[in-house]
Amino acid sequence: MYIGISFHFDPIGELEWMIRALGIFSDKIPIEEKAHALHLHMAGLSSWGIADAIEDHCGRKPSHASVLDWARAFGSVGWTIPPRERRPVAVDETAGKVNGREVYVCAAIDVDTGELLAIKASCRVVQWSSGPTDALLFLGRALGACKNKPVFVVDGARGARGPSGSSGRSTAAGRSGTGAGSRGPSAP
Repeated sequence: MYIGISFHFDPIGELEWMIRALGIFSDKIPIEEKAHALHLHMAGLSSWGIADAIEDHCGRKPSHASVLDWARAFGSVGWTIPPRERRPVAVDETAGKVNGREVYVCAAIDVDTGELLAIKASCRVVQWSSGPTDALLFLGRALGACKNKPVFVVDGARGARGPSGSSGRSTAAGRSGTGAGSRGPSAP
């Protein structure tokens, strides 16, 4: 079964809007640069890597201490996604280059609301079959925003395998055959 997902999410634009609404930063450095840095910080990059990426992207390099100060100020607001009942959660991974290094970004998004439930950036691919620990920790963060156990929808691309080794659609908490409406593994 294919579920078409048609929404556009601009995380940096959303961060810019939140920063302006909260008024927590001065205008010395453009809010766009701070939003970009915060996005990279939430994705898991180090303050040194973020400073280098901002230099590549914007032409000026903030100190890594400034990046940490922005992250602390933004984090002190106390952001949490309130747990609620959710239907499908889309999980996808993409790769990009930051300072010549390949970086993998994995995101979990509520299909109905477009809320970003979890995001992870790493210099190695999130392995579902050979090393499921990272994947399970990531899915656990996404489940922290859920009262129920929603269906996780993955694209079924090469390398996108659930902990049970099946590709494609994976059910609640990544366990195939244990989601809502399932009677467990079928007998041979």
